[in-house]
Amino acid sequence: FVDYDDKSPWPEEADGNGSFLELRDLDLDNSLPSSWTIETILSSAAIGEDPPKDFLSIYPNPIDTYLNIRIANGARFQKLALWDVNGRQVESYQTDKSSIELNLETLESGIYFIEIATENRTFYKKLIRK
Repeated sequence: FVDYDDKSPWPEEADGNGSFLELRDLDLDNSLPSSWTIETILSSAAIGEDPPKDFLSIYPNPIDTYLNIRIANGARFQKLALWDVNGRQVESYQTDKSSIELNLETLESGIYFIEIATENRTFYKKLIRK
């Protein structure tokens, strides 16, 4: 059991607006605010922001096994990361291509979020694994 707060000495950014607390190390005393740090999967600037029309293609969604992602206009991926609904990163991909097919058959059924970073922008999309 941990009794925490979103006020000092606890990390104040973890207040329900996109950031969350993460224990720095499992060997640390989790009752101490200094044992925790903040992590963010969705930056406030990107929440609700959609890519330009016809720029990003993600299919199929819901996903059976493979997920295809393509970006247009000569853009290239820099990073792709998959997060579960608890804010844990479950997969990460580095590529400089403009399209990729991801094999997600090992993922459990449920809701995930994919972070798609290009040279200029980062987008977040909700995915459903059947």
